[in-house]
Amino acid sequence: MAVSALAPAAPENVGRLRRPFVLWAIALAGCAAAAAAFAITSGIDEQAPLADAALVAWIMLSYVLCGLIAWSRRPESSFGPLLVAAGFAPLLSRLSELDASLPQTVGEVCRLLPIVLFLHVFLAYPSGRLERPFERLVVVIGYSSIVIFGLAAMMLGPSGNQSLIEIVSRPGAADLVLGIGRIVIGGVALAALGLLFARTRSSGRPLRRSLIRVCFALALATVALAVVVRVFAWPAAEPIKLVSFALIGLAPILFLIGFLRARLARSAAADLFVELRANPAPAELRDALSRALRDPSLTLVYWLPDSRAMRISTVGRLNFASLVLVER
Repeated sequence: MAVSALAPAAPENVGRLRRPFVLWAIALAGCAAAAAAFAITSGIDEQAPLADAALVAWIMLSYVLCGLIAWSRRPESSFGPLLVAAGFAPLLSRLSELDASLPQTVGEVCRLLPIVLFLHVFLAYPSGRLERPFERLVVVIGYSSIVIFGLAAMMLGPSGNQSLIEIVSRPGAADLVLGIGRIVIGGVALAALGLLFARTRSSGRPLRRSLIRVCFALALATVALAVVVRVFAWPAAEPIKLVSFALIGLAPILFLIGFLRARLARSAAADLFVELRANPAPAELRDALSRALRDPSLTLVYWLPDSRAMRISTVGRLNFASLVLVER
């Protein structure tokens, strides 16, 4: 009997034991991927290869580590795994810099994959799901453009790249296809930027969360500009790219802060529900609401129907933003 009673719980216990090992393994893989991306990027002949390499490694570590924290805190949400996936994407795009046909083929097809994954993360915050049909359409167009234009270009044999799937050598046409693909992804980024601003205005959530989303929108704007100016080889493309990389690397930290705040808010609401079931006294009710709303200056006001007047139960600094009216 004792063995049979313990048997159903065994798989759950094994899962709990395995989860930390899985998260640690992903963290180590993320560090190794960031080191590999740094090594590849630092060898590229560009204006500031070390700065590029450091920013790419910073982005990867930021997304992977913040995603793992979010994943461990809320394993039922898909937002953490989405952050982790976005953290590994830059390594795939950097494979195009290696001198071999297989990594160059994979890397060239996935060159713009990090941008679309970042857009996906921004639009899916905080649930990890794309809630609106137009958001899903924008993201699908982004992923489809990567596959269609990337594969088409590699079949035409782009200049300066080795391709495993080359059918005919038309480097001029291949470069044109790649340029069109970059323009399409730039349009997708601008569309995502508009959706983000629209959600910020219509969400009705606290101001600080709206400000965080504005930061994300600024990051999206710089990414879109970086993509577009890279197509036309504008001289300011490099500094804009560096600024966009820095903002993109900062975004997961802001995501994580909002993610954990939402978790704390749900916990506070649950605690408040338990305290209200005990029918607390006015002073205790005021303290419970103050803790749940995170406002020590909260003032509780009672409406007295007999005298048609209000009575303040707790004397303190009056804050109309957190004044609560209770009818007795």
